[in-house]
Parts: sequence; structure tokens; C-alpha cells
Amino acid sequence: MSDLEDAQKNQAALEQLRALAVSYLQNERPGHTLTPTALINEAVLRSLRSASDGASLLACKARAAGLMRHILVDHARRKKSLKRGGAAQRVELVHIDPALPDSTLDVLELEDALEALRRISPRQHQIVELQFYGGLAQAEIAEHLGISLSSVEKGWRAARDWLRERL
Repeated sequence: MSDLEDAQKNQAALEQLRALAVSYLQNERPGHTLTPTALINEAVLRSLRSASDGASLLACKARAAGLMRHILVDHARRKKSLKRGGAAQRVELVHIDPALPDSTLDVLELEDALEALRRISPRQHQIVELQFYGGLAQAEIAEHLGISLSSVEKGWRAARDWLRERL
């Protein structure tokens, strides 16, 4: 399935969810403060919280981290291709190192660096993805990956230093 077909299916699913949320909210009292988007977001968050145990919640968060990364990269690629090489989307890298002189960079530059890191050290790549995109604490990353907290800390430091050099 092509990226375009995938995006169209995602858009159709989102429109269906939005229509459902709108119909639910029409039956609520006038002046209700919840928006259709907020209702959808709350439903997704509650479904994550209802995971049967901590391990499955961590797995959901880890999967969401990877998906968010891919969504941002796909969006940046589409935007860049539409502009025929124009400026790609920029993101704050405060989680990488807030002390960097220029803490914003191109999403596609970050993606290239992360892919290079994945080839060198898949474990460090996972740690960066889970911490930066997933917002997982290092203890959660250790639990999810089945490694010690000190291994996560060392991996994070090494990956952060490598990314600082690369970017």
C-alpha cells in the first residue's frame, strides 16, 4: 500500500471518528465545552489507560512513540515535496539537549541521523525513540526493553553525544 493510500485511509477513519464524536456531542446540553477532537483524544487516552497491565501500557506507549516519529517524518517529507525542496518542518530538540546552541533542526535531518544511529546501535536508537518521541522515563525504557536502568542511562548518554556530533 502506498503512502498516499495509507494517508487516505487514515483520513477516512479520522473523519468517521469525528462524525461519530459530533453526533454524540449534538445530544449533549447546549454550550457543552468538550469539542469533537477533545472527545476523540480522551477516548484514545482512556483506551491506553485501560491496558490490562503495566507491560502492555508500556508497549502501547512504545508503539505510539514509533508511530509519532513516522507521522512527523512522513508529514515533513510530504510538505517538502510539495514545496519542491522548500524548508521542511522544524522541531524543538529540548529532550536531546537544551544546551545546544541551535536547538531546532529539520525533522528529516533528525530522521537521517536516527536511521544512521539505528544501523550503528539499534539499542541506542530505541532508547532515543522511546525517550524523545514516547516521553518514557528511563526506568520505563529499562522495563520495556528488559535491560538495567544503568544500561539505559549509558545508552542515552552515548546516543545523545553521537547525535550532538552528527547534527
